[in-house]
Amino acid sequence: MSTTIQEDLWNARSSWNYTAITDHEGTRLRVEIRRNAYDDQSHAICERWDGSTWQQVTSRPIEVMVSRIESYVTQTADIEKFRQDADDLRSRALAVIA
Repeated sequence: MSTTIQEDLWNARSSWNYTAITDHEGTRLRVEIRRNAYDDQSHAICERWDGSTWQQVTSRPIEVMVSRIESYVTQTADIEKFRQDADDLRSRALAVIA
């Protein structure tokens, strides 16, 4: 079972930025997705808290993410697309650290 600790979505610097921190039975994971105007300036990563710092576990190219269709010029973004990508990244991270 997982619990969401924090979730944010905001537009800044020509990017949609999404961050979510969750607890999975004592394992803290942070997903960061930045959908920039340029694919090479975008990222989608999942990190694990090791007690003192965040350590990257997995990442995926923005081109395969559902949130890739979001544009920084729109007034709102579909948070569900980012949540779907976050779920995918967390699943992959948990498979690695299990």
